[in-house]
Amino acid sequence: MLNMLIIVGRYKGLIEEDNQVILKIEIPKNEKNKDGIYEIDRLKFIVSEEKAKLISEHCELGSILGIKGQLSSINDEMIAFANKITFLSSKEISK
Repeated sequence: MLNMLIIVGRYKGLIEEDNQVILKIEIPKNEKNKDGIYEIDRLKFIVSEEKAKLISEHCELGSILGIKGQLSSINDEMIAFANKITFLSSKEISK
């Protein structure tokens, strides 16, 4: 069996919960709702402190991230872990 999750979404921040760093992203749904608006799914990924530091250095709110990870069940709750993060849009590096 293969447990792989690939997501592309917009960066919405880093928070700390239960001694873990959590990456928050938003993903617009594929279809509009009855009011003609694209609703948004909000996901959280557990990331390492090293990845969190890179994200905070190179991303601003709204940056687009590609995330490869996996799902795990802990205490009957599905948790997403980010194994690899690709910066698809990021801050411009000043020289």
